[in-house]
Amino acid sequence: YTCHQVGSGAIIVLLNQPHVISTLSMLLWDCDARCYSYIVSVSKDRKEWIDVVDRSEEQCSSWQHLTFPTSHPISYIRIIGTQNSANSVFHLVLSMFYYFQLVLTKAFVFLLWSDKH
Repeated sequence: YTCHQVGSGAIIVLLNQPHVISTLSMLLWDCDARCYSYIVSVSKDRKEWIDVVDRSEEQCSSWQHLTFPTSHPISYIRIIGTQNSANSVFHLVLSMFYYFQLVLTKAFVFLLWSDKH
């Protein structure tokens, strides 16, 4: 669990080494009917940030399953809460980061039979 004041600061995750991340699942505080808005950005050096998800104009609650295009390794993920319908704090209960890659391989199947009548 972590949080930050809406309008100042952010939640920044430092990965243990650079990774190519394509999916983020996060649980927003959901013990009542409140909604949140947020922006997710990624960076390799914590200097240049790329916004990958912008939900700053949406009403979001509970589990958020986000996919985004990243083709290069990143070291930092920044989550900026832009709104909370109940108070001025953005509450992040849990976050998980994934990388899924579809690997296509060529497969050759040989069918051998004899036609004996």
